[in-house]
Order: sequence, then C-alpha cells, then structure tokens
Amino acid sequence: MSFTVPLLPPSVNHYYRPSRRGGYYISPEAQAFIDAVCIFSGRQACEGKFYAVQISVGIPQAEFLRLDIDNLGKSLLDSLRKAAVIKDDRYVVDLHLTKYVSPDPCTKYLIVGSTELIKAAEPTAKDSAWVCRYCGKKLRDCVCVFDETA
Repeated sequence: MSFTVPLLPPSVNHYYRPSRRGGYYISPEAQAFIDAVCIFSGRQACEGKFYAVQISVGIPQAEFLRLDIDNLGKSLLDSLRKAAVIKDDRYVVDLHLTKYVSPDPCTKYLIVGSTELIKAAEPTAKDSAWVCRYCGKKLRDCVCVFDETA
C-alpha cells in the first residue's frame, strides 16, 4: 500500500510537550500530522504480521538541512500505528528513510506487509549474510520487498 501526506512530519524534538502537571503530551503539530496520516491512508490496514516500510520526505530547500532524518522516524512510525495502518511499529523489520529537496513538502509512504517477511531476512549458512528469499541477493542490494507484486 502507498499514500502521500502533503505535510512534513514533526521532529522528535517537537513531538512531545511537557504538561503543567508533569508528564508529557503529544504536541498539536504532531497530532495534526497523525490526523493527516489517518485521512490520507484512508484508514486502510496493511495486511500481515511483519512490515517493510519505505518513507520519503520531500523538504523545501530552505529547511532541508534543518531537519535530521533520524529525528523523523518516531513520528513517522507512530503515525502509522495511530492511524491503524500497521498493528505496531515493533513489527517493522525493514525501514528505509530518505529525504529529498522538494518545492512542496510531502511525506510518501510505501508499506508492504507479509506473514513471511521475517523469513525474507534470514542469515545463510555459508556466509551468514542476510539474504532475500525472493531474489537471493543480500538485503542491502535487494529491492523486491518493496515490490507489491513480489
């Protein structure tokens, strides 16, 4: 399944806000992004127990270097869970995050679910490298887990 959200995800630095009574709450910016993921995903649940997730974030050039890609992961995966697209982010076994310069901010999701995805990444006996069970290539060279026809 794939869909695009016409917003930038909040950084983990802006995901939670401290409350006056102690503790933390999800910021309005983060809640708006979660709501947008709910809308643009159509609340479709991705089938399967395990997930391969590819996320591309289009960022305007003025903000490109301001956003650290590693600070976006939590809000990107939490939004999928809260939109009920995936059951839980602990079942994501393959995650690819990319950012690119774009005149219009957007977040593109591609999620592939499978009951056998965990088997697609098993070490082989001969060299103990992680090999895709579909194409036989090492996982760093494999792209077929993102091919919805595979």
